[in-house]
Amino acid sequence: VAALASCKVSDGSTVEDYLKGQTAVIGEKIAVRRFTAYETEGFLAKYIHLGGKLGVLLDMAGEETEAAKEAAHEVTLQIAFTKPAYLAEDEVSADTIEKEKEVLKQQAINEGKPEAIAEKMVLGRIKKFYEENCLLKQAFIKDDKKTVSDLLKAAGAKVNRFAFYVMGEGLEKKSEDLSEEV
Repeated sequence: VAALASCKVSDGSTVEDYLKGQTAVIGEKIAVRRFTAYETEGFLAKYIHLGGKLGVLLDMAGEETEAAKEAAHEVTLQIAFTKPAYLAEDEVSADTIEKEKEVLKQQAINEGKPEAIAEKMVLGRIKKFYEENCLLKQAFIKDDKKTVSDLLKAAGAKVNRFAFYVMGEGLEKKSEDLSEEV
């Protein structure tokens, strides 16, 4: 974040100076806690939603054709709406899958299913886990008959990686326990 503060913005000032100027304009302190910087061989696409409360940055591979730009825009909307945790299945750690399997198996057993049936149910539910949490496996929000991967293939586009931020995410709320103070 310190290195970012000294970077130049489009008007020639630094990020730090720009933020101070914006703080003076709106009267609220603005602080950068986290950010993502990509160097790409392809092109970048971005989407800001709800007046800056959600942000998506997408690193696309290949040429910036009209079809690829349109697909990239659709994918940024998809990310903002569905909030995937991963790009593809191979990014999900083995630990995460094992924990998910344990939870899903216990849910099936709690539903009264025999253990052998519960094991088979877990496999189907893991597939659903991937479809919900991996961007390329997700059903496209504007046409649920195709996946995000299908949309990209049709446009001749490929996603390298993405970043998704929600304003204030990760901040701990101050909790005051007045009875403890007394």
